[in-house]
Amino acid sequence: MTYRPRYEPNEELLAAFTADACDGCAPLTVTFTNITVGDAASAQWEFGDGTTGKGLLTVTHIYAKDGVYTVTLHVQDRFGNIDTDVATDLITVNPPWPTSWDTSHRS
Repeated sequence: MTYRPRYEPNEELLAAFTADACDGCAPLTVTFTNITVGDAASAQWEFGDGTTGKGLLTVTHIYAKDGVYTVTLHVQDRFGNIDTDVATDLITVNPPWPTSWDTSHRS
């Protein structure tokens, strides 16, 4: 039998991401970019509004309701190592602008 050492990753896995927008009116479209250090093989996103997504490089999400949202990225490499980045209260969505103005009370 030949001894074969287990291959270990040569770089630590460190989850990280950016968002192209952090505030705005509903519906707010945000594109998140995974900037994880290391060799991530998969990514799972939690958008803070009860929905999740998958996307190793980028993922786009639409926040339909006003509120403040925490976004979480979980990454895993091919060896099973997992890291998580949590951005608390990252996204602030304001109520949508009115679509029409009530001018019936003009004097």
